[in-house]
Parts: sequence; C-alpha cells; structure tokens
Amino acid sequence: MNNSDDVSTSAREEARAWITEHWTGTDDAKWRHAVVKAGWAVPTWEPDCFGRGLSPAQAGAVQEEFATAGAP
Repeated sequence: MNNSDDVSTSAREEARAWITEHWTGTDDAKWRHAVVKAGWAVPTWEPDCFGRGLSPAQAGAVQEEFATAGAP
C-alpha cells in the first residue's frame, strides 16, 4: 500500500466512523445540516468553505462509505 492509499484509507475510516455515529436512516434537514457542518457534503472543498480539503481520491473513498451505509 502506498502513501496515497494510506491517506484514502484514513479518509474512508474517518467517514465510516462519522456515518456510524450520525446516520439514523432518515434523510431529513437535520441529517443534511450535519453532513454540511461536518464538511462531508463536498469534501474536496476547503474547510473554510464547509469542506474537508480532501483529494479527489479521498473524496471517492468517502462517497463509497456514504453509499455503503445507504446515506445520501
């Protein structure tokens, strides 16, 4: 595993933990607000713009975690 894989794995694990803690199975305004506030809505955006500053590869790993959980 190279450094890029390690970074994507870290982003994946962080997203998985966050989703596990916050996803209730209900896609409502409260959920969407939490996603935006945590920076997961557009994770490639910079943190000061409600993102997480992730690379496209990391964002792809995050997207996969949301899809696996059934979370929008």
